[in-house]
Amino acid sequence: MLAALLVAGLLAALVVWQLGRADGRTPSAGASSSAPASSSSSPTPTAEETTSAPPPATTPSTPPSTPETTTPTTPAGPAPGSAAEVEQAITGYYALLPGNPEQAWALTGPRLRAEIGSLEDYIGFWQDFSAVTLGPVSAQDGSLVATAPVTFVDTDGEVEDEQHEISLVRGQDGRLLIDYDLAV
Repeated sequence: MLAALLVAGLLAALVVWQLGRADGRTPSAGASSSAPASSSSSPTPTAEETTSAPPPATTPSTPPSTPETTTPTTPAGPAPGSAAEVEQAITGYYALLPGNPEQAWALTGPRLRAEIGSLEDYIGFWQDFSAVTLGPVSAQDGSLVATAPVTFVDTDGEVEDEQHEISLVRGQDGRLLIDYDLAV
């Protein structure tokens, strides 16, 4: 039984090697890259014998070639979820506050909106502050969570420094939205 499998394997290798020579390809990676075996091995079948031989019992070691595929390229700019994109979204959001809460509201995600309630409540919250200053944003590529120090100055001049953890979510239009902003 082992001898029959060995003979079938050798026959399959010979057929693959012959077919490779006939169409100009090089032999498969599993075949020797040196000259064909010496005449002491079994004789090489003729073209007529190779076409009438039964299909090999084993598969060739080299798969048939497939058309080359290309990976689509992404447009220039920060990669989705990149630290630069996260930082830009947070910086842009805080740049609108407290003076333009209507535009900042447009940059909030569903979780933050559910927490706040309505645009009117959001505007009412920001009316209590005369200034908001965002410190350096700490973000990592591939994460939509960042941290940053935020300084609030209320209308009475009282200053409060907080460290914030800010979670973002991608909106339907593809831009990042502030989905949660929590003092930690």
